[in-house]
Amino acid sequence: MTNAVRFFVAIAACAVLMLPHFATAQTSGIIPLSLVTPDMVESRLGVLEFKDGVPSKATADKLFDNLDFTYAYRAFMDNMRGVSIHALREGLRSVGVKENEVIVFSDLMDAKSLFLTANADTIYVMGYLDPSKGPVVVETPPMFLGTVQDAWFRWIIDLGLPGPDRGEGGKYLIVPPDYKGHLPDGGYFVGHARTNTILWFGRSFLEDHKNPKPVAETIRKFTKVYPYEPGGVGTPISDFLAGKAKLGRVTAPPPTVFHEGSGKVMNTLPPNDWTFYEMLNEVVQKEPATSLDAELMGPVAAIGIVKGKPFAPDARMKKIMTEALALANATSRALFMVPQRPELVLLSELVMVQLLVRERLRVRDSDPRSHVKESSHSPLRATGPWMRAPTSSTASPASRLRWRCACPASGRNICWQ
Repeated sequence: MTNAVRFFVAIAACAVLMLPHFATAQTSGIIPLSLVTPDMVESRLGVLEFKDGVPSKATADKLFDNLDFTYAYRAFMDNMRGVSIHALREGLRSVGVKENEVIVFSDLMDAKSLFLTANADTIYVMGYLDPSKGPVVVETPPMFLGTVQDAWFRWIIDLGLPGPDRGEGGKYLIVPPDYKGHLPDGGYFVGHARTNTILWFGRSFLEDHKNPKPVAETIRKFTKVYPYEPGGVGTPISDFLAGKAKLGRVTAPPPTVFHEGSGKVMNTLPPNDWTFYEMLNEVVQKEPATSLDAELMGPVAAIGIVKGKPFAPDARMKKIMTEALALANATSRALFMVPQRPELVLLSELVMVQLLVRERLRVRDSDPRSHVKESSHSPLRATGPWMRAPTSSTASPASRLRWRCACPASGRNICWQ
């Protein structure tokens, strides 16, 4: 070996030895147990086998089946609200109700129709909209209590008593997603939607607790649904002169089509069999791809429900999804009917009592400081269930129980009384 080669070898050796902790850190041979995957792992899926941390083919198959199972399970648990709105719309369509039309239960609800949370002592009115063609106007009657929801059962705006018209009746303008057209400066309460399917519904109360006829007549007299005319009422001439808006017509809206709901047979309930996934796919195909949060849409896409693509699971996937659906349905019933947290046990018992004794839903603003009347309603607590006895000494024991919970569809506070 030449002197030059010896020199460079010596330099290299010195450089290596100068590296901090080189000799000890890289040759200790001790691997922390927290980083080790055993060759055999006992699990609820059975025995999982690994070699140097790599799963065997049989183990990988089990794990991928389980992963798809969790996606299908979440698709049910996270998206019941969207399928619920779709089922309601399909139920209305089954009795002939079209978009921008209205169904009124003039003689109250009965057992022929299947609805969630309906009662038989108020006049219900509802309909669905498709604002993809442009904004739609909903005019509400006085002393009405209602709300507008999008295709994923998310709150858009309240109508009537809890809404901005405060029970006086008003005009509501429902605007579609990404609408770029001109909006009125006034005359309407505006709600911006994130989907192309809109459901609105509400109720009016019987003044004498006996005769529904005058209430139904008021609903039919004042309720109107029609397309918005850009540049019409609500648009000042100055906007037209300034080039901000086109000048539209100021004409009477077309007559609203009403349907009678009392006595009709319709099913508006979301299913808990395979048709749940089919309905979920129909919602995804109809609505904008970005209408639902990515973390909720991810599991839906993972089971093959993707906008613009056919939903065609193979035999393996259909078996997994069917099992996941059954377990998700069972779990949702256990969560509601057999809650494990003490405060939810109290809530569940109160719900059961109230459903049997006095079905009445009151929607309040999410602000815990809000109240309806100083004389009869206390502010809502920010968290947890609560009870309060009303001031009336004649109230029934069941009516003295009140509590608060969060609505999973809208995040708003809901109080039964």
